[in-house]
Amino acid sequence: MKLVATLIMTMIIFSTFSQNRERIQNVISNEKGQSYQRFGGKITVKDDNTFLFDDKFLFVTNTENKLKEIFKNGLLYPRIFGGITSDEHSKTKEQVKLSEKRDTAAIRIVVKDKLSFLFNIDSLRISDLKEVESAKVTPKSKRFEFLLFRKGLMNPTSYTVELTNDNASEETDIVTFIKGARLTNIIIGSILI
Repeated sequence: MKLVATLIMTMIIFSTFSQNRERIQNVISNEKGQSYQRFGGKITVKDDNTFLFDDKFLFVTNTENKLKEIFKNGLLYPRIFGGITSDEHSKTKEQVKLSEKRDTAAIRIVVKDKLSFLFNIDSLRISDLKEVESAKVTPKSKRFEFLLFRKGLMNPTSYTVELTNDNASEETDIVTFIKGARLTNIIIGSILI
């Protein structure tokens, strides 16, 4: 009986997700060529795999150390995966709380409360971050893919992000590229089964 209930819930979640995917993409994705803000709060590296962004944890596993510079430099951080792309970190705590309530309400309207757990940004885990070599168009732009695990959701969601460094060349190493880069695109893939 539990198996049947689980299968039914899984089908409901995935059918709802596919119906709302375009609307969710519009909430989370940014226009190509625009930049997301770097994290402006306090970034604490707890250990090789644990980053603390103010009060939100992000765990990064199965990723080369040189690619973890993306997190150390504040290019990817938990609030981005909550659909918030503006410069929220420059606001006061009261303004951020009010903004979070507003953004959460807007997101819940978009997904009709059925997928609101997807926007929980506390204790996220990113795994298998790697550069997509086949996506290289110019040395100034690189794409990376990874899996994002959320609390309350057993299966990960695949993501692709694009970083752009206007000063990069063919000789620029990956760490230097990341330090001078900005996040220009986030693409949500699918929930993996």
